[in-house]
Amino acid sequence: MKNFTKKYFAYRCFINLIYTLFVLFLFVTSIFEAFLEKTDGDNVVIESRYLLYVAIGYVVLYAIITIFSYLYYKLSGYEINDKQVIVKRGVLFKRKTVIDLENVHSVNSKQGIIQKLFKISTLLIDSGSTNTSHQAEASIIEDENVVNELIDVLKGKKRVESSNSTSYLENEHSENNSLYNFTSKRKVIYGLIYGTVFALVLFFSIAFTMILSYVISNLSSEPNSFGEIAFVLIICSIILIIGSYVIAFAYSFIRYYGFKLYKENDSLIIEYGLLVKVKNTMKLNRIKAIKVERGLLERMFKYATIKLEVIGYIESSNNGNGNQATIGVLVPLCKESEVNSIIESVSPSYVPKAQQGKAKSFISYFTWTNIILLFALIIPYLFGVMVLLNYNLINDLWIISSIVGATYLLVNIIVLFVSLFDRNNQDIIIDDNRLIIYHGGIIRRTTIIQRHNVIAIEDVTTKWRKEKGIFSYRIHIRTNNMTNVIHVNFIDEHKKDELLNLLIF
Repeated sequence: MKNFTKKYFAYRCFINLIYTLFVLFLFVTSIFEAFLEKTDGDNVVIESRYLLYVAIGYVVLYAIITIFSYLYYKLSGYEINDKQVIVKRGVLFKRKTVIDLENVHSVNSKQGIIQKLFKISTLLIDSGSTNTSHQAEASIIEDENVVNELIDVLKGKKRVESSNSTSYLENEHSENNSLYNFTSKRKVIYGLIYGTVFALVLFFSIAFTMILSYVISNLSSEPNSFGEIAFVLIICSIILIIGSYVIAFAYSFIRYYGFKLYKENDSLIIEYGLLVKVKNTMKLNRIKAIKVERGLLERMFKYATIKLEVIGYIESSNNGNGNQATIGVLVPLCKESEVNSIIESVSPSYVPKAQQGKAKSFISYFTWTNIILLFALIIPYLFGVMVLLNYNLINDLWIISSIVGATYLLVNIIVLFVSLFDRNNQDIIIDDNRLIIYHGGIIRRTTIIQRHNVIAIEDVTTKWRKEKGIFSYRIHIRTNNMTNVIHVNFIDEHKKDELLNLLIF
């Protein structure tokens, strides 16, 4: 079994140095005053013995972490033969992962900016297990050139060598024809759309804060303080809104720098990234679903985003349990008129059909949300009334009542519009081999699933809906564990029977 590259140990030593220096900085700044000692005059000096203690503590800490990193490097390794990928990792708790080559779903490589300095990269291998779909089942840290060779091996292009055997996998060749070009113009539009989304969120948040500040200033003994608060909020809002656009544009150009989408033999390859260089390789027959998303602003500009459901291919994950896992992007932004042609160039069987209908009712969307909202507002409102009555602030009661009433009315209007959006984008189309689901309101989604990837259908129809002849279901598909449920609401009985027959083979 081969160890990870020696560059990995040097990389870990450098990372450990940065982390420990940062911890040292926080420690010293937090107890800086304890190091000071007054002299006979007004001068203040730092006691040298404290500095010696800190230096010794830092050296010991760094030595312990470095020894652990060295043990991790020596005890970890990998082996790839003609049948399996074997990866061993760990010091105190050892983990050995064995993946059959025929079960590999996706092969991804990532290279951060510091890894680029050390010319190393991380290879992520996933077999398609939904239990570990939020993170790679096996990861190998190697020289960047070796990682590229290993990707070729796993794609069946080069010789596989191991200590026990030498064999050759299937070697085919095809040109890297680009299927999509994410131009600078589209990156600007991408930044404009998402910058506007952030700006609107900030605007409404600050507007709500200003209204709240106005109410508080009127209830307090300093009513003139509202002008000062409003001025500060307006200045902050301008800075934050400008900042949101700057961040959105920077994200667009840095995140998707050098974006490439192409097919090679029976694999789909997606490359992008400047600070973190990402290369995702996945078998075309491992695709579980394709999703087309169109937000409200995207629909105004007639653009869309295409996402790809392949187990192991996720955009991000905030921790080990993958609570923030999101599915990977196939195309960050394209024109609506290009969606079908792009999907057809990737996998023709996933080209969606046009929407044929809409939900039978939208009242249920509105009713339940209205009831929940009513209870959510009544409880704090009654509490506020009791407080005002306790302090004899009867004259201010109308202000609170007006705010609660206006909030209830505004949210109801928003919910009504969202309900109408939801109703107009609810449909399900079933043909021989696939399932096309239209769902979502403000963000409209079209999900295309192959029939054999549907693993369960859950009935969530209430008694009232059933009496009205409308039905709601949750469709479970074989994909990433955080994204494997799709809701279908308020379909009629004919669509219901077609959906339930999906699981009858």
